[in-house]
Amino acid sequence: MKLFLLITLLLPLSLFAQTKDAIIKDLSRYVDSLERELILIKREIADMKSSDPKLYDQTNLIEKQEKQIQQLSQENEKLKASLSRTEGQLKERSVQLDELKQKIKNAGADSLLSTIEITNFKALPQYAKNCACFFSRDQADYNNRTFLYIEDEKKDCLININGRQERLLYKGTDKFSNERYTLVFSNKKQIGTAGANQMIEALMTITGQKGEKISFSVMGVCGCE
Repeated sequence: MKLFLLITLLLPLSLFAQTKDAIIKDLSRYVDSLERELILIKREIADMKSSDPKLYDQTNLIEKQEKQIQQLSQENEKLKASLSRTEGQLKERSVQLDELKQKIKNAGADSLLSTIEITNFKALPQYAKNCACFFSRDQADYNNRTFLYIEDEKKDCLININGRQERLLYKGTDKFSNERYTLVFSNKKQIGTAGANQMIEALMTITGQKGEKISFSVMGVCGCE
């Protein structure tokens, strides 16, 4: 999920940066066309003034064209200013994108996935039918037989981490591990009974190989049928 969010953040910046050349080229072509039009109008006025005064003594027309030149000049200046601002914005976005890419590179792409999320079993696996431990987040989940941890007592355990069912081997003293995660129970205490078995509350701590870590309280029972 976090990788997806990062991708959705990077994509607009990348697309915006890719349009830089196209935007600048379009504005530059328009500015060039205005400048060419100004040159043509100035030449036309110069030709009219140098021609027969009787034939081209049209002061109003010349004034109108001079006003057009002034308007075009103003528009040209505005476009140049807009082009400058746009180029500045694109450079700023490009710098931001480069900085973000560098942060990702420095941190390492794997760090984006360096969180631990635990999910409940949707269906109980065919596992530990005799002596087993079943733990839930709270009393309500336990009463509804919604478990997040199942242990074949003192052998191994099953738990869903980041959408994947992990099997961790017992290492002694309430500790389980595999090549990716280490799980430790601490602060175990009895809080009641469930039938003939003791109801236990404990702190579960899971640590990943990259240093990611999560701790939370669980409750459940261990017993044999």
